[in-house]
Parts: sequence; structure tokens; C-alpha cells
Amino acid sequence: MTAWDLIRFFIIWSTISTIVSFLGGLIVYRFLTFEMKIILTYCGAGTLFEFLNLYFRSRHLQSQPLVHILTIIEYVTLMTVFVLWQKEPLLRKILSLSIPIYVLVGAISFFNVENVHRFSIYTRPFAQLFIIVASAYTLYQINQEIEPRLFRKPQFWVSSALLIYFGSTLILWASLNSLLGLKLILLQKIFLLNEVANIVASSLILTGFLCMVPERN
Repeated sequence: MTAWDLIRFFIIWSTISTIVSFLGGLIVYRFLTFEMKIILTYCGAGTLFEFLNLYFRSRHLQSQPLVHILTIIEYVTLMTVFVLWQKEPLLRKILSLSIPIYVLVGAISFFNVENVHRFSIYTRPFAQLFIIVASAYTLYQINQEIEPRLFRKPQFWVSSALLIYFGSTLILWASLNSLLGLKLILLQKIFLLNEVANIVASSLILTGFLCMVPERN
């Protein structure tokens, strides 16, 4: 297997994992809580992005503007879920306030600060960092419960997925523009980290959807 074959393999499976996670959520939709339905919306946005990204690639068009838009959608949907899951009033208020602030700053940055045809080096890393903190703290709160039953809690699976994905790709996305000067094959190898992280995260989110199905007696 050549390097290109390996790259294509992970790109294909990353796309498939995103789609399967979304379809899995649709199948068990009637069992989902309001928070998990928002997560399903997040997965739907990711699925749409995958198809649009494939279309842009086939037309040899830049997909960076899509990433800017997806970043704002990601932050709004995910942070809304963490606000609903959060038990501490002060932290809930901080996370709630961060949503309109981020949308405003993200929109200003999108049109006036960052080049829409290059990857975000400010707003996306900031969003990832906030999501990492929220995910880690949610996992900490679950662990503090007397009877956590982790495997039956969607918060555990979703928070783990987001912590793994955004935690492992934070530095990658923050430095992506500086990596664009590398040879394409080397850049693709580095970006495999994003594909692998997405496969793992999508699998965990799918598990979060499936754990909502009531146990049979």
C-alpha cells in the first residue's frame, strides 16, 4: 500500500464514519433527548460539509470558506449542549454568554480580519480550546456522580469524542496555514491526524446515540 492509498483509505473512512454517525442518530431519533438532537444537528452539518467538500475538491475549488462557516455552526451547537448539561449556574452563564460573543467575533473576523480563503488561525483554535475545556469539565462532573453508569450516559460518549477530536487537532488547525507550503503528499500525511481523530470521534458519538435506546428486560 502506497502513501496515497493510505491517505485515500482514511479520507474515505472518515467521510463514511461521519455519515454513519448521522444516520445512526436518525434511526434512534425517537429515543434522543433534546440535547442529543442538537448533537444530531451538529452531525448533520458535518455530513453536509463532507459532501460539499467532496464537490469542491472535484471542481478544484478552495474549501476554506466552508471551514469558517462550519466553525461557527460547531461552536453554537456544541456550546448550547454543554450549557444544557452544565449544573453550575456560574459556568452555565459563562458558556451561554460565550455563544453570542463568539458568533459576533467570528463574523467580524470572517469578513475583516482573517482571509476567507485561508484557514482560521484565531477563531477556530479559540473555539476548539473552549470546547476542550467544556468537554473535560463535563467528564469530571460525570465522574463525581455517585452512580455514574458511564456507558449509559450520552454526555460521557459525546464529551469524550469532542475532547479527543478537538484536543488532538488543536495545534494542527492553529498551524495549518503555515503548513500549506509543504509538498502535497507531506501535507496530506500530516492531515491524516484529523481524519483518524474524526473516525474515533464519530464512532463515540454514534455510541452516544445508541446508548439512548432503552435496555430490554
